Amino acid sequence: KKSNILYGLNKTKQYIKEKDSIIVVEGPTDLIRLYQNNVKNVVAIGGTAFNEIQARALKYESKNIYINLDSDEKFQGQKAASRAGYILFKNGIEPKIISLPLNSDPDDFIKEKGIDIYLEYINKSKKLIEFDYEIYKSINKENANPQGFVDKIKDEIISINNLIYREIAIQNLSKVINVSIESIQSSIQDLINKKNKWKKNKKNETAINQKS
Repeated sequence: KKSNILYGLNKTKQYIKEKDSIIVVEGPTDLIRLYQNNVKNVVAIGGTAFNEIQARALKYESKNIYINLDSDEKFQGQKAASRAGYILFKNGIEPKIISLPLNSDPDDFIKEKGIDIYLEYINKSKKLIEFDYEIYKSINKENANPQGFVDKIKDEIISINNLIYREIAIQNLSKVINVSIESIQSSIQDLINKKNKWKKNKKNETAINQKS
């Protein structure tokens, strides 16, 4: 299935193994530009959609993942990078995001600025939750606040079943919004309890309906 393909992996697999890291880009032109500039530990996902199958395939190759999707004024590419990041987090990988300037993609950026400047951006890559908070603030401007961001990503954190990686996400969130880990954990636990209560009520309703 086309949506499950990681473009270029057959050619770049050996370089990924050598570097023990992967740069994930949007399209084949980005991949080719990087490859031609001797950055060969790269794959393309063929668009902004990213799924569990691709996440597991990446994890098989390396656990050091850098996401570099296109950035745009409507923040669609940035949101897609965050979505991909959370899918990776749920699969036991804490990714980093390469945050190029607005309206940039790796292909055009390297053509204009050169590979050395691009490599600097790799070194300045951000943890997922730090990046996502910056995007949240850019979109919401004066309406942005720590509680709003927690509300936005609570479901993402809850869906991280691996408790170690969930703890890492909570620690990162605490640093980013400057709120105690305990307060965040309490907020997360409240939501888990509500979800469990809803599931229990739903199960009871189903059982009653089946009896009647």
